[in-house]
Formats: sequence, C-alpha cells, structure tokens
Amino acid sequence: MNDFQTLRASNGEARIRALALGAGPLVIMMPGLGRGPDDVVPLARSVAKAGFRVVLPETRGIGESKGKMEGITLRDLAADVVTVIEAAGGDKALLVGHAFGNRVARAVAAFYPERAAAVVCLGASGKVAPSPEIQAAIDRGKDKTATREQKAEALRIAPSDRAATSRFGSMAGTRKS
Repeated sequence: MNDFQTLRASNGEARIRALALGAGPLVIMMPGLGRGPDDVVPLARSVAKAGFRVVLPETRGIGESKGKMEGITLRDLAADVVTVIEAAGGDKALLVGHAFGNRVARAVAAFYPERAAAVVCLGASGKVAPSPEIQAAIDRGKDKTATREQKAEALRIAPSDRAATSRFGSMAGTRKS
C-alpha cells in the first residue's frame, strides 16, 4: 500500500490513523468489526481511479489507531470518523461502510448529518442472524490465528455467498479468478 498517503487525526478521545488515495470528492470507507483497511483496499483503488479521494480510517484498536475501548458507543466511533473527514480536508463525505462499518457510517449520518453526503452499506446485516454454517465461516474469517488462505477458504465455503463470491470475487482479493 505504498501508494497511499498516511493521515493522522485526533479528537481528544482517540488518535486515528487513516490511509488516503486519489483526488476529488471525499469518500470514507469503513471496514468490518475488528478489521483493518486492507479489506477495502481493492475497492478503494478502483474508486480513486474513478476520480475520488478515498480515505480508509483504522478503527480504534486496529493498527496504529488508539483510544478508549471500553464503554464506547457508535456515537464515539462516528466522532472518530468526523475527525478523519476534517483531517482529510473535507466538509462532508460519501460514507461507505462494510459489514459493521455500515453501522458506523449510518451513525455519522445520524449524529453528524452535515458531514454525510450519502451512505453506502456493503454487506450490511440486520436483525436476522446468520445460519450456524455462515457464522462459523465469518468467525474463521476473523480469526487472527488463521492464515490468509484459511480465512479465504472459510469465506469461499459460505453457501449463501457462493454465487456472489464466484461472480465477483472477495473484497480482500483472496479469490483466484
């Protein structure tokens, strides 16, 4: 990711590191729970090539980002994103949230509507819990002790995602064409 610029933002509650690429209207991409920006890098590169400035914040506790972890709320995480928008020189941004990141994106729009140009939810879930087989694949994909290949295989075997994965590949770029 040598082509990305590093940004640093602080709001008194957290110190957030973010990666930035491109020029144009601001797009903030937030990964899933416990995940770093690597998950959205392939998409970020495509969006930057299309004429946007894409910024990928590391959530508190991920990479070099630091801040209180106990008792935080979506409002706290939204405030972190607003700090990143400001550090990127933006007034408002298109907010893209993948998995849990969709909740953070929606929280920014709810608590700081003047900062949200629009919200895009990728892999958003709701009240319906995944099947045990899907949950096991998700858990394996998040397992910090698993190898990249094991994580990719776990995500490939999830039955309800098989058609989408075979057609579009994984966001992490682990699916072979």
